[in-house]
Amino acid sequence: MDTAIFNLTHGLYVLTTRLGEKDNGCIIDAVMQATAMPQRIAIGVMKHNLSHGILAASGIFNLSILTEDTPQKVFQHFGLQSGRDVNKFEKCDEVQRSANGLYFIPKYTNAFLSGKVEQSIDLDTHTVFIASITESRVLSDGKGITYNDYRANFRK
Repeated sequence: MDTAIFNLTHGLYVLTTRLGEKDNGCIIDAVMQATAMPQRIAIGVMKHNLSHGILAASGIFNLSILTEDTPQKVFQHFGLQSGRDVNKFEKCDEVQRSANGLYFIPKYTNAFLSGKVEQSIDLDTHTVFIASITESRVLSDGKGITYNDYRANFRK
């Protein structure tokens, strides 16, 4: 398979969601603005992630937009272990809850968005969730990390 698709630019994010008393989060890279008025985004989430099932059931999430100074430990913590095996928030030194009651990651994040799922599209291995923005906040002026930055600096 040709690697041309890796030339598309996109960021890296921590998606957090909650069902009952179970909080979970994962790294995602498929996010785009869908509409400006009203504000909507589309996010792609891999079906085998625990966060996918929680999001599909709860319909709400937060998205922390990671910055270039995000250390590899954040990607490892949220991306290389499953919430089925560990409580990803048990040892997080900095998390806060937004108005929707979900965690977001204020450190290494330039902004967060809270969303409510309006519809979903099944794409075999992933689901694309279309969501309205219910809250958003700028946290810093740090430049967002791209997936290309991550591939160049962490995936060697």
